[in-house]
Amino acid sequence: MFEKRKIQLLYFPGTFGNCIQWCVEKFLPGSKITSNIPWDENGRIHQEDWPYHKLFQLCHHVHTPGGVAYDRNKPIVVVTFEENHFLLAERLYYHRVILENKNEFLKYKDHVWLKETFGPNYDKSDAVIKEIYKLFFHQKKNEWWDAMKAHMSDTKHFQFPLYSLLDVNKLEKSLVSLSNTFNLGLKIDRNVLGSIVSHVKSTKQISTLDRADTVLNAIKTNNHMVCKDLDLLEQAWIETKLENQQLLFPYGVQWFHDTQQIIEFIRTYPLYLKRDHNLPWIDKQALTKQQESYTIRELVEATKNIDPTIWKK
Repeated sequence: MFEKRKIQLLYFPGTFGNCIQWCVEKFLPGSKITSNIPWDENGRIHQEDWPYHKLFQLCHHVHTPGGVAYDRNKPIVVVTFEENHFLLAERLYYHRVILENKNEFLKYKDHVWLKETFGPNYDKSDAVIKEIYKLFFHQKKNEWWDAMKAHMSDTKHFQFPLYSLLDVNKLEKSLVSLSNTFNLGLKIDRNVLGSIVSHVKSTKQISTLDRADTVLNAIKTNNHMVCKDLDLLEQAWIETKLENQQLLFPYGVQWFHDTQQIIEFIRTYPLYLKRDHNLPWIDKQALTKQQESYTIRELVEATKNIDPTIWKK
């Protein structure tokens, strides 16, 4: 009999931690799981619905309100992904938790600040969720992501790449390695792995994992690309990247049809709006210096054709 909660599985919320747990429990000697498909009718895996040995204690990289704090003294398996896919992780969480229940996301926020900032109906609006994420993406120092990077780069932990779930051979290799490391004796069925990989790859967020960066590149290279179907977090990500150029995108979730509309918006953005920012992420001192440089430059442009002899009169 396996010791309960022997191993801690650390993962970013939404990055298939329950799926990895199910795979291990399915292939454990003496497993009572007879189904070859872990997903329910909503495409989810509810851990307590299965006859598990309960080998894992599921935890998040950083302790979240209502979550289980991890114990540094117990063995740790950490689900890893590349730093350039933090947006993917956030999107997986957004579609897994927030789309179903905004209040689950908002209940741990500062409600006084939310009400003062967005008004009494803040909990009814997707635009508020988007704006909160924009503030989060704009942060120069992000303790949440920094802590995850530390976990994912810690070689003392067993590292289980998220990308293993996109390839049968890689998934089998990761499970075999995990089995050998913790002496689990897993009996792996590649047919079951095939159904797991097929489902994960068909997940909308996985199939579009680099879409936001592709749109950004299309904007920078002046290429046409339809982008009307971007989700709320992709919109927030692109806007924060472009707002570092002193732009201010309209508040809300109404968005552009294609990159040409975004390019036109950037090219014709009025100079006077660039001067009137009072945004949390703007360096006010740097902006003041930039405004002063605009004033000097405009003065030079306005006076360069004036006959210099007039100053002697």
